[in-house]
Amino acid sequence: FVRSIEERLGSLKTRFCDQYSSYDGNVAVLNQGECDFLLTYAHETVPLLLDPTRFIYRRLGSERAIPVSIAGADGRPVHALRPAAEPVRMLSYGSCSFFARRLAKLFADRPAPHVTVYENPMSVGLKAMVLAGRGMAWIPESLITEELRSGLLVPAADPSWELTAEIRLYRAATPSRPGA
Repeated sequence: FVRSIEERLGSLKTRFCDQYSSYDGNVAVLNQGECDFLLTYAHETVPLLLDPTRFIYRRLGSERAIPVSIAGADGRPVHALRPAAEPVRMLSYGSCSFFARRLAKLFADRPAPHVTVYENPMSVGLKAMVLAGRGMAWIPESLITEELRSGLLVPAADPSWELTAEIRLYRAATPSRPGA
């Protein structure tokens, strides 16, 4: 997304703010005027605390988060979510990220046995642990396209467990800087 924007507007300064490493913290940065844009996931089950009269957004696309595991020798998931089985080893987003909230809602609606063995709010961190065979996790499809294609990672639950989200770019309705 950044590359396509820079092709039209020129070089941008972007920054990952680990001091605001929660979904609410990232939203607060935009709310407080500390940044011009917020690129984020959105879904009706995860409230986004931005006043729609103060902020506008553009939908850039969508993303699917797939529950995945490494494949065993038989090509089946080593760690699989099976509602009537023993608890699966789950790699979790914790409680503060967008996907953590989507998963909390999913498990509230569809309880399934699982035990959390690792937490990391970053999808790339969870992907590394899935690849190490430590458990299953919901990973955005765009991060695991090649691993799914090669069979290194396989779905760890039926498709009804997949999560979808819009990808949105927010900014103030009245930007404070001309470039925004």
